[in-house]
Amino acid sequence: MNTQLSKYIGLSAASKSAVCGSELAIGAVRKNPAKVFVMLLASDASVRTEKQVTDKCAYYKVKLIKLNMTMSELSDALGKSSLTSACAITNRGIAEKIIELTS
Repeated sequence: MNTQLSKYIGLSAASKSAVCGSELAIGAVRKNPAKVFVMLLASDASVRTEKQVTDKCAYYKVKLIKLNMTMSELSDALGKSSLTSACAITNRGIAEKIIELTS
């Protein structure tokens, strides 16, 4: 697991610029796609969740990154106790750094 990536994901959660959970993240994209700069998807997300997130991101033209992190690792990086399969990042600077670290 990339520790730099985890730090930036944690920073987004600490700065309240992460919308965590697949339903909430998809809702954020639907509500205002211009405010979601990148969507993160855990590697072990269910097929249904992956399809929903992929379809919404494609429709609203939001960048999607399929992480090399499990739901457990993503949840730990976000500081959440429950498993998180998807997360929308709403801070442009943090999103750009995450995109840079994952490319």
